[in-house]
Formats: sequence, C-alpha cells, structure tokens
Amino acid sequence: MSRASIQFSDRGSDYEPEEAQIYEDESLISSVVSIGAGDRYSLLPLDRKRCETRLIQLLPSSDESSPIECKLYVVSRNDGPIYTALSYAWGNKAHVSPIKVNGLDWWVTENLHSALTHIREAENAVTLWVDAICIDQKNDEEKSWHVQQMRETFTEASDVIAWLGPATESEIDAMKMLGKIGEIASTIAPDTDLWS
Repeated sequence: MSRASIQFSDRGSDYEPEEAQIYEDESLISSVVSIGAGDRYSLLPLDRKRCETRLIQLLPSSDESSPIECKLYVVSRNDGPIYTALSYAWGNKAHVSPIKVNGLDWWVTENLHSALTHIREAENAVTLWVDAICIDQKNDEEKSWHVQQMRETFTEASDVIAWLGPATESEIDAMKMLGKIGEIASTIAPDTDLWS
C-alpha cells in the first residue's frame, strides 16, 4: 500500500479514545439502527464550547475485499486527539459504495471508499477525520461551523493524507523511475544540492 502523507507533528497514531462515544453496547446499536438515516448523528452531538469533533476508527482487515467498517465517536480537540485528516475529492455523488459505521449501512462516494480501502491496515485501527462521515452533511449549521474550523482540523492532525485516487500502472512505474533517478543523483554528487 502506498500513500502520500504530510507530517504536521511528531505525534503517533496510537490514540485510544477514553471518553469517546463508541457503540459497543448491542442495545445502543439497535436503538441507533431504529432511529433512521436522517438522525445518525443525534446520539453523537457536538459541544462547540468544548471544541468537539467526530473522528472515525477505520477497523483493520487483512482482506482488501472485506467491507469497510468504522466506529464514529466524539472527542474534544482540546484533549489533543491523535488522528489523520483525509483530504480527497468527493467525486461523483451518484456513484456510491457501502460501508458500515457503528454497525449501520452508510453510502460514500467511490473515491472515498477507494481511499478508505487503501488506508486501512491489516492489524491496527486507523483514526481518521473524514468530512463526509465526521460532519453531519444534512445540518447546514454544523457544516458551516466545521468549515470555520477546517484550518485547525488539518493543522492539529498528526498526519494529512491527500488522496488523489488509485495509482495506474504507468504512475507506479513513473514513481519507481523517479526514485531511481534520486538514488543515482545522490551517488553522483552526494554533498551537492542538485535542486538549487
């Protein structure tokens, strides 16, 4: 799996939410399912005074074809949560793929599904901030507030992944070639700054 990332700090990705609202109680999951799609976020309200946001834990799987499963929860940014922010193009909203969030069926664009598939690890959960999932897209007031917080959301992230889409064979070959050119250039003039 290859991905581009931008490092903003030295924090790792071992964040385990302590007081996060993660649905592990079967009865709570059942009540969420009965609420319906329009109210998915009603059990995960945000307190703006506490600078709360939602994050997801992308659950691990060694099988790339297995369904994407996530846990959505609320955390205060004041507590310094460790997460990776995902930047991507939504793509065509008419082309969607299913994922599971807190046991519920959600539909996300194919581009987001592709990103989550590539980011998912075999052994460890990955903590992410993803706008399409972490923001209630049907709540204009919440969307507006998150837009105002976007700079902080990305600069406070431990990593930022800029998802450009799955690589084609020719793009993979081009990246390998650039790597080889870099290796050769560093052996020709190891103490010279070739880019000035």
